[in-house]
Amino acid sequence: DGAVGPFLAQKAAVLLPAYGLVLFLAWAAQGARGRGVRAVVEAAFGALPVIGGALRALALARLSLALDALLNAGVPVVRAWPLAAAASGSPRLQRAVASWPRQLEAGRSPAELVSASAAFPGQFASVYGTGEVSGRVDEVLPQLATYYQEAGERKMRRAAVGFAWLVYGLAAALAAFQIIGFWTGYYGGLLGEGE
Repeated sequence: DGAVGPFLAQKAAVLLPAYGLVLFLAWAAQGARGRGVRAVVEAAFGALPVIGGALRALALARLSLALDALLNAGVPVVRAWPLAAAASGSPRLQRAVASWPRQLEAGRSPAELVSASAAFPGQFASVYGTGEVSGRVDEVLPQLATYYQEAGERKMRRAAVGFAWLVYGLAAALAAFQIIGFWTGYYGGLLGEGE
């Protein structure tokens, strides 16, 4: 109708708060202040069926790559595990590994700690434990990284396809609802006039 002001005000009323929320979350998730926010986001997305598994797999892939690089660079195991957990980007893995340096200094092996932790899946624990016993951790970690990277990417693709079908389904249902509502109203009006 040529009313540009009300049109822009209506759009701004929706878009400005949405952009503000996104910018606030991006700011809040940075640095040291972001640990709590990242933990909440990880827990929320971790509860989703496919996306949660994908995020956990990708975090394990990053941990494996970082741990491999640190151990090959000569960083002691006591220091390498917390650094690799930090590099994974997962607050859950960081919490699980936070108490390990004291236990490692007390003589426990990383394989024992990995298998005792609920943060690591059984397959990761058994493959890492086998590598530690055989003395081939440097060969096992890249394999674990590749496996979990591929698993995470596969799950992310599946989640993207599922989300696309969900959006298409909702759009089709909304269109069907509007079409049926229009024709019901149209024929209802015609039938009401004939009486």
